[in-house]
Amino acid sequence: MLTTLPHPATAAGQTAGVSHRRGAAVTDAIRSACLDVIVERGTLDISIDDVARAAGVNKTTVYRRWDTPEALIGDAVGAHAAEQIPLEPTGDLEADLATLIERVEASITTPLGRALLGATRTDGERLAELRRTFWSERLALAAPIVEPHRAPGAPSAEQLVEWLVAPLHFRIVERAGAFDAGERAALVDAVARLTRGG
Repeated sequence: MLTTLPHPATAAGQTAGVSHRRGAAVTDAIRSACLDVIVERGTLDISIDDVARAAGVNKTTVYRRWDTPEALIGDAVGAHAAEQIPLEPTGDLEADLATLIERVEASITTPLGRALLGATRTDGERLAELRRTFWSERLALAAPIVEPHRAPGAPSAEQLVEWLVAPLHFRIVERAGAFDAGERAALVDAVARLTRGG
């Protein structure tokens, strides 16, 4: 019986596809290990070696993807935030703002969220640039929720999103409290009115 061998180009493509999937799985495992180490230690002052041990990989595998702990932390936290707080506008401004505030609150109050907030108090100076970059990216990603509804002369979309999230962040972090449903609705209404120029 004749055996049909795959065309070399096809075989190469299949191998590349498998390799890519494996590579993505390793990257995800390292990101997850990074977040686990942050939660366990309650600090962002971690090393590539720490994460490599937690992920069960050689540290050179980590260094091939991120050249510093700060780069790894920024990527891991950013990927986690994108997954936990998806920002897909529906066209309903009030509903989108309400969803955003709920997801931000849920993210802040997870073990990882609390660990990150605590770490920024102790590791703030060393990771100040990472923190600025993270929030700039988050605000920019959330801007499409607001931009289609923004009246001429209204504050920027990034400012409006910041005004939505900042009171929640202050209440949870500084006052160890939470917003009730009425307060969330009032905050959403205020930002929606500002967006429309009201």
